[in-house]
Amino acid sequence: CAGNRRDGLAKVKEVKGVIWGAGTISTAVWSGPRLCDILRDVAGIPTDLFHEMIRDFHVAFEADDHVHEDACYGSSIPLKKAMDPLGDVILAVEMNGKPLTREHGFPIRVIVPGYIGARSVKFLQKIIVQPQESTSFFQRRDYKVLPPWVNSSNVEDSWDSAASLGEMNIQSVICTPQDNEVITSSKPITVKGYAIAGGGRAIYRVELSIDGGRTWEPVDKIEQVPDKKSGMYWSWALWEKHVPWMDPTSELVVRAYDASGNVQPEEPIWNFRGVMNNAWSRCKNVIQMPQHNL
Repeated sequence: CAGNRRDGLAKVKEVKGVIWGAGTISTAVWSGPRLCDILRDVAGIPTDLFHEMIRDFHVAFEADDHVHEDACYGSSIPLKKAMDPLGDVILAVEMNGKPLTREHGFPIRVIVPGYIGARSVKFLQKIIVQPQESTSFFQRRDYKVLPPWVNSSNVEDSWDSAASLGEMNIQSVICTPQDNEVITSSKPITVKGYAIAGGGRAIYRVELSIDGGRTWEPVDKIEQVPDKKSGMYWSWALWEKHVPWMDPTSELVVRAYDASGNVQPEEPIWNFRGVMNNAWSRCKNVIQMPQHNL
């Protein structure tokens, strides 16, 4: 979700949206026909990626549902993303080897890997190829990084001047341990987390600091599996780092680099909707106490 880690931006200033932590993300195995094949065979869309239509048009999706903001949930992606055979956009009918359930989008869900979750529309009922983005509320008046001076008093004048979000940014998070955790052990602690990048780029390096970001070391282990056919890295990378000892002054910080050299910023970049927060992930006040056998 583009709102993953919105809680970090809410600590800077009030934001509009559900205050998610770092858990609005997952990795699954999705199965279904490629959208590029459907558009080619059914709609006759050209396959030449240099074609003017591929360059300029968009694919809009509409859901079979009811929302109070609009007639239905809708969104769109550039046609060049949909028609790219390495883009891996599919019409999913299975998740993790089982038929798609209602909560995950039955009967059909668009899966747009590398993009924010808002573009992977559930309960799909209509696909439209058109010269402009979707006119849906969720494309035009939501899921945008607005300038930092935009707030609830002037936001209505700002939507049209901001770009709709597509690709996710570079991200990494510490999952364990957590803030204020007390660990009863004298053994080294295994710090664990995830990292992910947009655009199908591989996670190139993950670094961990135990002193608040003054010094860094590479993590001990990174596991990231590319797509079997396209070779693109759509899934998260799971990482681990062994830390010999934690004391109350330790502050764990993680940052990741992708294969294009993109790296997370040190501080949160506030915006009205609280989206795309990818600042360094921090974990504070972890206390390790040796275990005594009485």
